[in-house]
Amino acid sequence: MRVTPSALAAAAVIVLISCSNEGSFTPDDPAGAAPAARLLTISPQGGATRVNRDGSLTFVFDRPMMAGMEQYVDLHRGDVTAPTHPIACAWSADRTQLTCTPVTPLDAETGYTLHMGGGLRNADGNPILMDPTLHGGSWIHGTAGGPA
Repeated sequence: MRVTPSALAAAAVIVLISCSNEGSFTPDDPAGAAPAARLLTISPQGGATRVNRDGSLTFVFDRPMMAGMEQYVDLHRGDVTAPTHPIACAWSADRTQLTCTPVTPLDAETGYTLHMGGGLRNADGNPILMDPTLHGGSWIHGTAGGPA
């Protein structure tokens, strides 16, 4: 989200990333020959303040993602247990960048939690690798590369 000089909002976006292995999953590449995707950047970073209340959230991956993966991205007003704020998301033509925009402006002086679910898969069907230390976020539960 871009900060504009006239923005009076002090909305904060805190990135929380959930990594779980609930249920079973067989990747389209069971031999593991296809590399997993990595989440490279999130904008705005976790903990950002004074963000544009109707600006977009952008996520960049290092390889194409599977169709429909936007369903695993939610924006919560408050923490991850709070109700979601409606967002509209669209992929770039190469499916490496997801841009989500609030359907209605975010509330001023309110914290928001971005939740990326563990169901995210790359175009090969493999789970993505996310390191919350790179994005200003934290794990809800579980550890990178391990079971929840």
